[in-house]
Amino acid sequence: MIVVIHSPEEIPDFENAILTSDNKDLSVSIIPRVIQISDGLKNVDISKRQCYLQNEKYLQHFKIYTQSNCEHECLTNLTLKICGCVKLYMPRTETTEVCGSKAHFCTENALDLLLRKALEYKGLKCDCLPSCSSIFYNIETPEREQVGNSSHKILKFYFKENNFVSWKRYEGFGANDFLASVGGVLGLFLGISVMSVIEIVYFFTIRLYTHYFGGRH
Repeated sequence: MIVVIHSPEEIPDFENAILTSDNKDLSVSIIPRVIQISDGLKNVDISKRQCYLQNEKYLQHFKIYTQSNCEHECLTNLTLKICGCVKLYMPRTETTEVCGSKAHFCTENALDLLLRKALEYKGLKCDCLPSCSSIFYNIETPEREQVGNSSHKILKFYFKENNFVSWKRYEGFGANDFLASVGGVLGLFLGISVMSVIEIVYFFTIRLYTHYFGGRH
C-alpha cells in the first residue's frame, strides 16, 4: 500500500510517497509548515518578489494556484502537445483523449523533455513560481512495528506538535532600510545626524534672529 501526505489543494505527488509493508504497522508523524507574505511585499514586482499571489496566475484545471499544480498542468499541456493525449492521472477536459499503453514512450519523453528544457518548449512556457502563501507537510516515519502473521495492519497519523511554525516573506531591503543605511553612512563619514541638522537650522534662524534683535536693544 502507498501512503501520500499532501495539501487538499494539490494532486498527490508520488515522489514523496510512503510504501508500507504487509506485515508491519506504520505511524506517520505530520509536521505542517505555513508560509505567508507581508503586506509590503504584495506591491513588489513579480520579477523581484519571485512568487505569485492567488489572483496573479490563472490555471485552466485548478481553482487554486500552487507551484505543484502549475507544474502538473504544464506537464499535462506538454504531453497533450506532443502525444495528442494525456495520462490517466492528469487533469483534462471531457474531450481530451487518455493515452493508452502504446503512448507510454511518448509520455515519458514529454516528462524527460520538460525536465531537461526547464519550463519552456516551443512557446509553451510554465513560469511555475512558488505561491506567496502556502502550506506544506513534512513527515516522519518512526520504526515500523512487526505484526507477525496478522491479517490486520494499523496506520497511525498524528501531528508531531500541538503548534506549528509559520514563516513570513518580507522585503530583503526596502525603502526604510535604504534611508536608514544612507543616514548611517552619512553619520559615519560626515558626522551628520538629526541633531546636526537641527543645530544648523537653529544657528541660521533663531540664533541669528536673537543676536540681531538682541544687539539692537
